[in-house]
This record gives sequence, C-alpha cells and structure tokens, in this order.
Amino acid sequence: MHAHPLRPRFRMELPVPATEAMGILQARLDQGDCPCVGMLADKQLHFDLRMPVEDRHLWSPALGGNFETKNENHSVLHGLIGPNPSAWTAIAFSYLACGTGILFLLTLGGVQLFLGKSPWAFWATLFLVLCMVIAWIISQVGQRVAAPQTRVLRGFLEDTFLMSDEEHRRTEDDPYRE
Repeated sequence: MHAHPLRPRFRMELPVPATEAMGILQARLDQGDCPCVGMLADKQLHFDLRMPVEDRHLWSPALGGNFETKNENHSVLHGLIGPNPSAWTAIAFSYLACGTGILFLLTLGGVQLFLGKSPWAFWATLFLVLCMVIAWIISQVGQRVAAPQTRVLRGFLEDTFLMSDEEHRRTEDDPYRE
C-alpha cells in the first residue's frame, strides 16, 4: 500500500482575478448538474466543496480552498483535500491519545526500571504503538474509499476553470489520479 498524506494540498494558477474566480465558482455551483455542493465566503475568498448529502458516507472528502490575487489578471487557488471533519478529528485524536499514552508509559517504564521493579509499562507501550499503526491503516483505507469522490471534487474545480487536459494537476504522485 502506497502511503499518501492524510490531507494533500494542491495549487492551481488561474487566468482570472480572485474575485472573478469566486463568481465563476458560484455560477457553476448554482447550475443544476453540479456534482457537489459548496459554501463560499466571498470577502475571505474562501470556499468549501463537499459531496451532496445523499452521496456522503463516513469517508467522504471535503475540499477547501482559498483564492490569492497574483496580479490584476491572475490568481492562485490553494486547495486542501481532507476527510470529513468528524473523521479527521477522530484520526487526529487517536494519534494524540496514543502518542500521549506512549509518553506516559515510557516514563512509567523508566521509573519502574529505576526502582528495580518489572518494567511492564514498556510492554503496554507496544499496544499503543499497535493502535497508532491501526489508525494509520484505517486512514489509508479511508483515502482509498474516498478517492472516487475526491476525483469528482477536484475534477469539478478543473472543469469549472476550463483547464485543458495538459494543465490538470493529476500526476504520478497524485493519490487521486484516474
């Protein structure tokens, strides 16, 4: 299994100013055949795209982005693809809890060793390391499950801004390429 970042980032150069790009995105979201739903914050030049409610599942992705003005005729879209915030929070919390537990158990094991007792806490640390590995595997499986919907969201952006096939940001390093 090839590991990918949990929340990959991407960047697109656009041949329109940031405010116009927001207008283009809003117009596309308002069309009836739109494959996703979105929320836009015009003044902050920020947007959030998700799958429609009827198509969502636990691992459905969220695509957030910001437009940055490059000059009067160009802008840059900075995007972040990640799992649903509740799934992301669960994975992040499990890493944090396991990491804290590992530090506690290693400290306890060191104290046990110093006092000449049996250092059973070192063995308990292995359980938490195993839990972290399981959480990582779950996040990788979740990415694979979310990949088709992620392609839909990212493809929606590429199609909205009429990028040619050569300009599409799908590369060998892209976990969401087709």
